[in-house]
Amino acid sequence: MGIPELQDATFTDRPMFMASYFGSHYRRQLVFVCKKFSKIVLPLYYENLVLSLGSDIISSARYLERNPDVGKRVKSIYLRPSPRWEHKWHIVNGSSHLNTILSVVPNLQRLFYFHGPDFDAGREILDWTALTTLSSTAGSQLCDLELRLSGGVRAGNLEQLTQFSALKSITFQGGGISFDKEGIPKTALPQLESLTCRATDNTFLSILSAMDLPKLIAAHFPRADESVGAATFLRKHGHQILFLEAGFLPAINCFDTCPNLVFFVLPESHNGIPAAEFFFSTNKHHKLKAIYINTTDVASSTNKALKQRFEYLGDLDLSNFPSLRRIRIAYAQWPATEREIEKNNFVEWAEYIKGTFGVDVIDGRDQTWVPRLKSKKRLRK
Repeated sequence: MGIPELQDATFTDRPMFMASYFGSHYRRQLVFVCKKFSKIVLPLYYENLVLSLGSDIISSARYLERNPDVGKRVKSIYLRPSPRWEHKWHIVNGSSHLNTILSVVPNLQRLFYFHGPDFDAGREILDWTALTTLSSTAGSQLCDLELRLSGGVRAGNLEQLTQFSALKSITFQGGGISFDKEGIPKTALPQLESLTCRATDNTFLSILSAMDLPKLIAAHFPRADESVGAATFLRKHGHQILFLEAGFLPAINCFDTCPNLVFFVLPESHNGIPAAEFFFSTNKHHKLKAIYINTTDVASSTNKALKQRFEYLGDLDLSNFPSLRRIRIAYAQWPATEREIEKNNFVEWAEYIKGTFGVDVIDGRDQTWVPRLKSKKRLRK
């Protein structure tokens, strides 16, 4: 990995083990390769920090507090939440030490969380106090922020949000936030382009719904059961959204609420009860190019389970999407033999969609279905 890639890396789309490559131990080895290499690496040593709770974040906080000039070099912080086997006191101490670190990093551009099966997403070390510190220290520089908050947070008048004048992407996960409804800064987050939200309470999206957010173009709601407030948010900002990831939301038509959609994604799991009516639109949509159906939470691979989860595909009405070119179904895998073709439900649905609306259907391997043999079920129809 070269210097440009290291500077631009977010690690959010990389395997879990990649984070360890950029921990303090690995970077320390690079510094001691040789004197010439040390001169190259040392200026970059603190640009991208991977911090885990325990001695790692404690030692980093102490060092940066004693050497504030080094803190000016930090551009990215990648947090590793406490493993499930860690003691609870690490969470409390982690919050205070993180607050110390954030107070001396004025050029910070990105703050992310580590994602992995052995880490408890519910244990947050970035609390509201640390967020306030971050806003005053690096608010004008921060571009990407992942925020996890437990319920019951008291945020006051939300004036901190006005400090994030360069923020382009925010990921939120958590519960309720107590705030002054009269004190929502409508002009806050003027550069925000992308939102990812997994909220169990509607307060966070209520805050964003009251803002102008003139640059917003993308919204991601990965789970329908954690999209509380999404309908209200889309009613306010739907006309701006070009890229939307959302499940089957009740009491709202995503396509009519977001008339300028170019790309739509149905999340992998917990995306609600499937129904063909979800894709129905009362108006023509001339910009929508692609629909990705990423559903993977299927009870089993039996025909009965597949029909229960995907049979709405055979009832889709795509007549109001004249510019739609492809539908990708991640769970589908095209059969290779005639016997398999005849038994495959996805083949039947793909031929219906292609024959009726001229839209290509692509499977999870990004292969487009090309009819070779009409299934008996379709011939009888």
